[in-house]
Amino acid sequence: MKEAQDLIELIGRKYAECKIYSDVGVACTDNAPAVRDIRFKTAFERDDRFRFEFRQYHAHLGKSGPDHISVVWSNGTRHTLASAGIGQKDYGSLTGPVSGATGISAASVIHIPSLLMPDLFAIRPTWLELEGARIVREEVLGDSKCLVLTGFRRITEYSVWIDSKEFCIRKIVSTMRTTTSANEEMKRELVTTYNYSQIIFDQTIPPDELEPNFPEE
Repeated sequence: MKEAQDLIELIGRKYAECKIYSDVGVACTDNAPAVRDIRFKTAFERDDRFRFEFRQYHAHLGKSGPDHISVVWSNGTRHTLASAGIGQKDYGSLTGPVSGATGISAASVIHIPSLLMPDLFAIRPTWLELEGARIVREEVLGDSKCLVLTGFRRITEYSVWIDSKEFCIRKIVSTMRTTTSANEEMKRELVTTYNYSQIIFDQTIPPDELEPNFPEE
C-alpha cells in the first residue's frame, strides 16, 4: 500500500499531465437542504479549454420545477460565468468565474479543475495539503477498489476515495467542524459529499462538450 503523501503527489501528477478529462458528479451537503444534490459535469482539453456545468433544483418547486443551470467556461482567453436568468460575466482570468461559482456550487468547481490546471487556479482544494494524512483502509466503491485517504486541514476533515487501479478520485467527503467557545469540544457543522462517475482520461470527448452552451438569460 502506498504512503499517503506519495499517493497525493501521484494523483496531482496524473491530473496535471493529462490532455483530456471529463466526468459527471453530484455534490450533497447534508446540513444545507437548499444546496443538496448539485449535479455537475466537467469537460477539459489542454491547453485550457474548459467547461464546468452545475445544476440545482428549483428553489421553490424542487424536483418538479426546471433546473437552475450555471456554467463556468474558458477557452484560454475568455473566462466566463453564466447563470440562468442572471446572464454572463467575463473575467480577466479563470480564477474570477471559479471564485464566483465556489459557494453556489458547494465548492464542486474547485476539487477537480484545480488539479487539472494547478498553475491557473488561485484557489486549491485543501485536501492536497492535509495534516496527518494517512491511508486508513481499502474499500470497494461501486465497481472500483479504492484506497481511502484521510486527514485534516484547519477546521475541516477530509476523506478521499482514490481508485487503486486508475488513481483517479471517486469520492470526497469534507466535514467542517467549529467551536462556539474555548471550552466546547469541536462539533460537526457541515458535511459535503462529492461523488464522481463517468471519469475519462485522454480519450476524445464530443466537441460540443467544450462549447459555451450558456444557459438562457
